[in-house]
Amino acid sequence: MAIRPISIVPPNREAPERARASLAKSSARVVQKCWKRTVISGGIYTVPGKSPAPVQPHAEVEHKFDRLEAISMMSAAEIRNATKQSMTSDVRLRLMIIGVTAWAAFQIIRLVAVFLMQDALSGSASPAWLYPAITDVVVGLMAPIVAFAVWRLKGLGVWVFAIVFFAISIVDHLDAVTAALTTPIPAAPLLSPSPVATTVDLVLISVIDAVAIAVLATARMRSYLHIPQ
Repeated sequence: MAIRPISIVPPNREAPERARASLAKSSARVVQKCWKRTVISGGIYTVPGKSPAPVQPHAEVEHKFDRLEAISMMSAAEIRNATKQSMTSDVRLRLMIIGVTAWAAFQIIRLVAVFLMQDALSGSASPAWLYPAITDVVVGLMAPIVAFAVWRLKGLGVWVFAIVFFAISIVDHLDAVTAALTTPIPAAPLLSPSPVATTVDLVLISVIDAVAIAVLATARMRSYLHIPQ
């Protein structure tokens, strides 16, 4: 009687792990779908010792379940890419907030226009510089309030207040450009004796103010400040 050789196949250790991972992933999807259907359809949760209470559907809960279900369907590479994009978006948002806040706070320096205002009232400077000087002082007083509001507060009022602040600043600079081109430039802080240099400085500052307004108008900043889209 011939004896058959017995071949021993080494066990595949990865198969049970893959099976367990697949079973866990499938179970998670089933649980997510069941919870989602229960919450969205206004299902009933029963707690031992208490009467069942209906759960009202909620758009935010539905959105979270959709996101959780989408994440469960993503691969590891896709999850890493999504996480990287989210971190990049957060960094950009933080830079935008810091930029607008810092530029608003920097406007405190315009309080030195109080000396120009005194010169215009006393007659040592042209009366054409009175309005730009007064506006500079107002903007300088508003600057710390705007900076704090953008940095710490939320809401439509903060958003409108910041945009109006930079809009007033632009109007003030354009008025100062008109005064610099039509009247002698007084000896005042932050003003160059040259009309061309003063005009270029004021135009560049106005451009930065316009950029700040554009940043505040972006969808990312509106979402940060809780502004309805």
